[in-house]
Amino acid sequence: MKTDTCFGIIRLHKNILHKNAFTLAEVLITLGIIGIVAAMTLPAIIHQQNTKKLEVALQKNYSIIQQVLQRMELDIGETPKSTNFDYLEFAPEFLKYFNYVNKCSEGNENCASKTEDENDPTITTLIKEYKTYNKSRNVSTTYFDDGKFRTLNEFYMIENQNPNLLIITVDINGILKRPNLWGHDLFSFQLLQNGKLVPAGAPGTNFANKNTYCSTTSTNALNGLGCTYYALTDKNYWKNLP
Repeated sequence: MKTDTCFGIIRLHKNILHKNAFTLAEVLITLGIIGIVAAMTLPAIIHQQNTKKLEVALQKNYSIIQQVLQRMELDIGETPKSTNFDYLEFAPEFLKYFNYVNKCSEGNENCASKTEDENDPTITTLIKEYKTYNKSRNVSTTYFDDGKFRTLNEFYMIENQNPNLLIITVDINGILKRPNLWGHDLFSFQLLQNGKLVPAGAPGTNFANKNTYCSTTSTNALNGLGCTYYALTDKNYWKNLP
């Protein structure tokens, strides 16, 4: 009687195992679904991570520029203002506070060599290859002309056109890394006549017209120059890059 009972329990246990097991087809279907979901979500996750890195890098460089201006103030004994610097005077002073890889001559657009040899002209990245915020055209290099230098991680460009306009632009992940788009990894700041550094596009700056300088539809060659303000203040900015 006990033996029959034991055999009955064993058969019942086998039946339960058989009913709960997955067939190979079911496993393959499940893996296929997981693969499809991963393929759909992975690019979005990667994009989110990349934009988060750029957002952090922008905040970091904003802080770096502010710190440099503070050190300049201590050294020269007065607040650095756009009106304090004649044409081409600001960039050399600003450069003193950086460990830089190379410095570009004024007006030189073939600045950043992709090789370690600065004398190797075979492979270069042209500044004029930067594109506007909505990728519609190459940018105007008007505000890149008065001083350029490359650090290990960034690429700085200064425009000290006249005492009333001083623009500091930084490629926050370096000229050798994409996307090289204004408002994506290229951002500009304006040093006002009162000595305050503000993100380009902020009220009171020369590029506050969003429809022209930070627009998905603008065809202006400076489109993106005014995006820095929104990149730092709009919580949805990085989610909606064109």
